[in-house]
Parts: sequence; C-alpha cells; structure tokens
Amino acid sequence: MRRLSICTRIVAVFVILATFSSPTLANWNYDGYPLSTSSSDAVYGSVFMSDGDNHNAGFGEFYVTNFSVPHGVTHWARLYVSVWGMNEYNTGWVNTTFNGHTCPPVFVNGTNDHNPTVWGAGHGVWWIYYDVTSNVTPGATNQAVVQRTLGDRVLRVVLVDAYNDADGCGYVTYYWVNGGNVNLHYNYSTGYEWDLDSTTTWFNGTSEEMCSAELFTAYYGGGNAWGGMEPDYLYFNAPEAYHCPNQLGDDGNETWGDDDIAENLFDMLTFDVPTLVEASGNNATFWRGHDDNGDGWIYHNASVAEAEGAEGEAYVHPLLAVLTVNSKKQYLTRDFTANVPNIFSIPTLDSESISTALSSIGSYYRFVNRYNSTTQTWERYDKNMPFPPMSQFTAIDPGVGYQVAPTSACTLTWTSPGS
Repeated sequence: MRRLSICTRIVAVFVILATFSSPTLANWNYDGYPLSTSSSDAVYGSVFMSDGDNHNAGFGEFYVTNFSVPHGVTHWARLYVSVWGMNEYNTGWVNTTFNGHTCPPVFVNGTNDHNPTVWGAGHGVWWIYYDVTSNVTPGATNQAVVQRTLGDRVLRVVLVDAYNDADGCGYVTYYWVNGGNVNLHYNYSTGYEWDLDSTTTWFNGTSEEMCSAELFTAYYGGGNAWGGMEPDYLYFNAPEAYHCPNQLGDDGNETWGDDDIAENLFDMLTFDVPTLVEASGNNATFWRGHDDNGDGWIYHNASVAEAEGAEGEAYVHPLLAVLTVNSKKQYLTRDFTANVPNIFSIPTLDSESISTALSSIGSYYRFVNRYNSTTQTWERYDKNMPFPPMSQFTAIDPGVGYQVAPTSACTLTWTSPGS
C-alpha cells in the first residue's frame, strides 16, 4: 500500500465530475473485457490498495489474507478475487467472506458464465469483484477468506478502499478505479487463430493543477508456462511512436526495455506519473511485446518453454488500473451543534470572505465571532449587516479561531480555491 505524499512542486491537478459506472453483464470471452471506470470521484483523504499479508497463490481450499486498513471513513471500496480455473471450461464455486460478512456466492459456469460481477478471459482467468463499501472497518485489520471449488488456486485477493480522512482536514485526492480482464495473447494454429497485442484504458477528466500522481496496476500472466521472461510494456499517455519517457518500468538495458511489468504469475506495481499527466485524455496502454523485426506480428513460439527469440509474452492479463492524483487543494469538514458556540478555524492560506468560506452553512447562522488578541476584545460579523460598524470584520483569515452558533445542527464543508 502506498499513500500519496504532498509535494512542493505544482504541475497539474485533475478536476473531475464524480462519475460512477458499472460494467455490462459479464461472462467469459477469450479476448476478455477492456478496463473501464468502475468509480471516479474526489475524496478528502486517499486510496488504499493492497493484497493484504498474503502475497502468494493459494492451492488449498481456503485462502486467507488480512488488510491493515488506515483510519478514515470509507467512501467506496471493492474487493477483487483472482482465481485460476486451469482452463476456460471448468466450473465451480467461489465463496468469499469479508470481515465476517458473507458476500454473494458466485458459481462460475465456464464459457457459459453470466455473472454480472465476474470478468472471465483466456484459458480460465477469472477476476471477481464484490462491493464492500459498507463492510470495511477503518483503522483495523480487515480479513478476507475465500473458499473455492473452481480451478486449482486463488492467485490473489486485492482491496481498493477510497476513504476520507478521520480528522476531517487534509488535501483533496482525485481517483479513478478501472477494472476488467483483457487477455493479450499471441496467435497459434489450434483454437484461436488471431492475436491481441495491446489495450488502452482511459481516465477521463480535465486538469487544473496537481501535486503528485500515481498509477497502480495489477496483472495476471507473466509467470506462465513460458517463464514470464519475455518482454511486455506499459505506457502512460503514450503517442503512437511509443517509448520513453512514456514507457513505465524500463530499466534501459534494451532498445525497448526489459520485462519489468508482468514478470510473475500475479503482479501489483505502482508508478509515479506526475510529469506525464496531461490536461485531458489521460490513459494507460498495455502491450504484450513489441514487433522488433517489423513483420507485423509480436512473435512467440508456443512449441518451446523458454523466452529465447520471443518478441513478447504469450499471455498478459491487465486486471486493474488505479490512477490517484493528490492536489494542493485543502478541505475541511466540521459538524456543528445547534444553538451553542462552536469554535473552528479554516486552513486557508489567504483571507477569504465569510460568505464564501461558510457558504455550506449559510442558512444556519447570522453571527460569527472572533477574539482580537491585540485589542483583547471580541469582534462580531453580522451576515445581515456586513459593514462597519455593525460588523468589525468580513473575512476568514489564516491562523485565526472563530465562533458560530448555528440555529440547527449542520456540517461545515470547505474546499480551498485552486491556486
């Protein structure tokens, strides 16, 4: 798990309309399903992404992993389960429990599967998801238990938790969670006589200013029967003539980089991408290899169990891409009690008019008080008469405490303007 840090350098930051989308009814498809946006929003906190304390495939009947979830208030959360079915025709059950909550049981029906929360692709690669927004316990150990009869192993269980900070004060984080199951594969003479070499997933939105950005990815398929040593590539906002600096994970030892992406049977990787972020149309592109000799094919020889001569992986399954953008925009949320003095301050860097700063509770107050330490007197702002001498001040200033007694219980919500 990596949490975005606040950087000192302003580059570009995303401003997004909150959008939520659900995939269409999913079943099995050899080529799989493109990664599409399952959730996109802004949170007053961060995004937690982890496979818990179990980083290995599980061959037994049960698979258990524990997540150390940070403190906060969950805004959106999804649990993903990756199961290897051994082939696309096998069927079986996948039963998942999260924090003692029994998730809806899933019967995977091979090539005839029609589960709306399952993406099946290739020769039995299954990516199952559950909405666990209401089941996350922040600031505690959260446990997932998977029992299966499908296939021979659970490859990994991944939790994505977008949350607001518990203290109600911090920086705004924008995020996109894109899920799917694309089978990037070579062509061969039996069964499937075509290839699928690349796929692009989009993080739609326009940009303003930002502090830092990270791209998190999850894959199945690098460590297959051919060893996972073949080259495959990941690009962020890549032009058609793709290569550095848009290539991620390149160690520079070869013309087109090394296999630094899908090296194992299941890979989870995070990349810093602040210098590659664009004003709009941000995207990530996955390639299973590169056509080095220019013959129109990304070559892989299925008859040999080694990487020699291969221009790309036999199979790579991009499953998850999460883009997180940490902005310089600060926020504050405070719950106020009715008819009693509530003391508060706002972490603004510049003076801001009271009507703007307190717009979220505008119908609940008339007076705002503050203590002037220089004159050692109390001063008052009157919303109905915001001018001297009835109001001694009209702005919220940095580092100053204020007092308000709203007529009803309410919540102050403030976000700093862009800078």
